[in-house]
Parts: sequence; structure tokens; C-alpha cells
Amino acid sequence: MGFYFRNMSKFDIQKSFKKQSMIIECYPLLKKIQEKPQLYTGGNRLQDICILITGYYYALIEHKIILQPLELDPFFDFVTQQLEYSESNAGWVNMILAVSLDLNPKNINWNEFIALQITNEKHQKSISLFYDLLEKYKNLKSN
Repeated sequence: MGFYFRNMSKFDIQKSFKKQSMIIECYPLLKKIQEKPQLYTGGNRLQDICILITGYYYALIEHKIILQPLELDPFFDFVTQQLEYSESNAGWVNMILAVSLDLNPKNINWNEFIALQITNEKHQKSISLFYDLLEKYKNLKSN
């Protein structure tokens, strides 16, 4: 997923971010969730937000509000680039959470990552980082 950026120019990468995105389609809902994620998701983890917006996005498709669903969401590649992962297929939630745990994106052992006990504070940090990235991504797509 994020691997194809390796041989692309910065212009081509930015151009690919301009494509339709699940994250942008769900932006109004994400802004509502931002203040009180637990109220909307039942939890305080970035994974909870991801599950909710994925379901919401597929409901938009099912009810034909969005007519052409994405095969791959460009937000994944944006996160990969912004957090300086050389490559990853761990998903944007895990990449953001790993950085929130102060793990180095260049040499993460994902098997060890999965076994980590994560505090509520680190989950909150990952949600804050997600919203920072979301705003950068939205601004990039707006330009």
C-alpha cells in the first residue's frame, strides 16, 4: 500500500493525496467525535474511531450516497510519509499508535508492538496525533 511512494516525486505524492478519501468523506463525523470519542465509539482508542468511520463509510456506499468506493485510501500513504515510515502494511491506526508510544518508525518490530500494554494516556496521545494528521491531510486536499 505505502510502498509505491518510494519512486514517486513529491509532486506525484501530493497529487495522489488529492483523490477521494474515506477520511475526508467522514470528516464532518470525525470533527463531532473529536471532543468526546467515547460518546460516539464506546471507547477511547483510535481503533474505536477507525471502526466507527469504516462502518459509516460503508453505510454511505450501501445507501448510494457515495457512488464509487475506494480500493485504497490515500490517507494511509499520507500517514506513512508524515510519520516517516520507510514502509509498512500495519495500517494507519497502528502506525499512529506506535509513534505515540515513542517507537521509531524505521525499526518497529510489529510482533512486539502487538504485545505491548498501552495506557489510556498513550491512546489519548494517538487520538491527538490522528487529529493533527487529519487536519494536515484535509488542508493538503483543499489546496
